[in-house]
Amino acid sequence: KENDYMIKEKDKHKYPAIPLRNTTVFPGMVVHFDVSRKKSVKAVETAMSTDQYIYLVTQLDSQVNEPELRDLYSVGTIAQIKQIIKMPGRILRVQVEGIDRAEINSFEQEAGIMVAEVTGIAAMPKPDIVLGRAILVGMKELLKQYAQVNPKFAKDTVKRWLDYRDAEPLLSEFAAEFPMEYDKRQKFLEMADYEEMYTFAATILINETNAY
Repeated sequence: KENDYMIKEKDKHKYPAIPLRNTTVFPGMVVHFDVSRKKSVKAVETAMSTDQYIYLVTQLDSQVNEPELRDLYSVGTIAQIKQIIKMPGRILRVQVEGIDRAEINSFEQEAGIMVAEVTGIAAMPKPDIVLGRAILVGMKELLKQYAQVNPKFAKDTVKRWLDYRDAEPLLSEFAAEFPMEYDKRQKFLEMADYEEMYTFAATILINETNAY
């Protein structure tokens, strides 16, 4: 049975929403971040009092204090709140797990919180066998080259990625975990297929390797 929170392509839903600064959350990714803006704190509290689901979308400019729709990227992630820790100074430390990508349609204040109406984005089509194999081989070779020039890169992460036998989880984890600026991570979130993801991932790895 499909989980109730999973949204289908073109389905529209409303969620309490939090605009994020310098952070992009992916489906399958577990991440912590701190919330201090009153509207965002209330959005977390509202989500916790209902089904624990919230929409996370990254700001174009982290300096904007009261972002509107025009200040946000067009694609964000529906996430489930896993844990909340109350910190000093009325700050909440929130742990979330990303669930689904969704495109934002509206971003409006309702009852003191920001609420986003979003449309579900279909899952990427699985690459055919030949393309999938080519992506897997290419990614592993580039990762080996990068790990050789950067010995500080986590060896357990490299080992896990090199053990993959399918391109999809390798690319998804790379996009979510490899050190990069949030705007590059956002590009991955918005991509339509794995071939496009591979092209961008390869460019990043080649540039990073050559920088050493």
